[in-house]
Amino acid sequence: MTVSKAPEKLPDFAFNDPEGKPVSLAAFKGKTVLFNLWATWCVPCRAELPEFDKLQAELGSDKFQVVAVNIDTSRPERPKKLFEDTGVKALTLYTDPKAAIFFELK
Repeated sequence: MTVSKAPEKLPDFAFNDPEGKPVSLAAFKGKTVLFNLWATWCVPCRAELPEFDKLQAELGSDKFQVVAVNIDTSRPERPKKLFEDTGVKALTLYTDPKAAIFFELK
């Protein structure tokens, strides 16, 4: 992994919105996106979600959005419960129930 001198474009990943409808990164064109993959079983992920929520609440706009995509595949009720338990309100609960989002950082 290296630090990029300029923002790099990601492939147009697809995932689901809270209603289960497909959405992709192309839907956020024109915004700066903090793209985060997380899971309920990931201890660091659980700790950072409230901070991402705070960031989205304070800076979310037509120019910036935190896109946090849950990759849990076995128990779909857990991500919603974690949002409730940790007080996450500003983040949208995006999911990738097939955990199909993978990419290589160069």
